[in-house]
Amino acid sequence: PPPRAGPPARGSGPGGGGPPPCRAPAPRVGGGGRGAGGPPPPTPPPALVEGPVRRRVARVAPAAASPTRAMGYPLGMSRKPYVHGDVEVSFDPGLCFHAGECVRGLPQVFDTSAKPWIRPEKASAAEIQRVVARCPSGALQFRRLEATGPTAPRAAHLAVVPPAGATATVMPNGPVVLTGPVVVKDAAGAVLREADRVALCRCGGSATKPFCDGAHARLNFRAP
Repeated sequence: PPPRAGPPARGSGPGGGGPPPCRAPAPRVGGGGRGAGGPPPPTPPPALVEGPVRRRVARVAPAAASPTRAMGYPLGMSRKPYVHGDVEVSFDPGLCFHAGECVRGLPQVFDTSAKPWIRPEKASAAEIQRVVARCPSGALQFRRLEATGPTAPRAAHLAVVPPAGATATVMPNGPVVLTGPVVVKDAAGAVLREADRVALCRCGGSATKPFCDGAHARLNFRAP
């Protein structure tokens, strides 16, 4: 018997006989552009940026001028004593403008390369008193310490007696040095400093006006 005819081929036209046309598989929706069953497309390399690369640098505003010295000591509030026996030499870096009278007068006592830099045991009390009296800013002070008993607290007194009247000395290329007793007041009458020696700024660059802080040396100030 003749074979039984099967169902007509899909896609056959009315005339029949032809195979269905080939169709490409439809891409999957949401599959990242991949075809059905195909590998993912390669990731393109990052685009190269031509030209110089600019970097963002944070700008720090300059600090405002402070009445403290670079060493961080407040003016007139940082006096440190150096004691040997009954001799006390104290130093206030907030007042010093580095005139150099101490290191030239007694380099064995005032040695900036040593720690501590003031060593009163290296000279007699009279020698130290004489050199400290030449300090124009008053940053150095000399005192003799006395006690009335083995357990009594030591009482201090100034060994340098100031002159009766004040004098003003203009230092070449430097400040005006007042030798006391001197009382410096502001416009409202408040006492800024009371001492035997005071150095006043003449260059206009001091951060501790009206007192000198050594800015004349940094600014190369020149005046007779």
